[in-house]
Amino acid sequence: MSEPFLAEIKLFGFGFVPRGYLACNGQLLPIAQYSALFSLLGVMYGGDGRITFKLPDLRSSVPMGFASTLPQGSAGGAETVSLTIPTLPAHTHMMVAVNGPATRRTVANNYFGSDTSTVVDFFGPAEALVPMDPASMQSSGGGAPHANLQPSLAMNFCIATNGVYPSRN
Repeated sequence: MSEPFLAEIKLFGFGFVPRGYLACNGQLLPIAQYSALFSLLGVMYGGDGRITFKLPDLRSSVPMGFASTLPQGSAGGAETVSLTIPTLPAHTHMMVAVNGPATRRTVANNYFGSDTSTVVDFFGPAEALVPMDPASMQSSGGGAPHANLQPSLAMNFCIATNGVYPSRN
């Protein structure tokens, strides 16, 4: 295996960090001990820039290439998302009823009747449909967030702390 560039991030399929690397877990490092690594990373991922700097935190993250709209070192996204009324697309749940007596017991191909002639008939045939009172429907759900993770395979991201200092062309 060739010698890595200093600060090169690699994926490893095993559960330990190899010699010459540190895990990309967002940990603070002392600048005095890792001055060459700090000269490449700076405070892009955090730290005070005087005594400490941070490594990138790639736990539960998907690395992406950077662009002018997504600066290097920026983070985004969320592991969980709560759907709320403002985040749902505008839509309606229209419920219709028959403008006439209920004459059927089965739901299939029938609609709520406006009144019932007997205790057991609730539905009527599809004719002269009218909207029901919106107050007849209630909201449901508990508002708890749901997982927002894409299918993935957990790997071990590590950054080289020893290696060739990269030159600029």
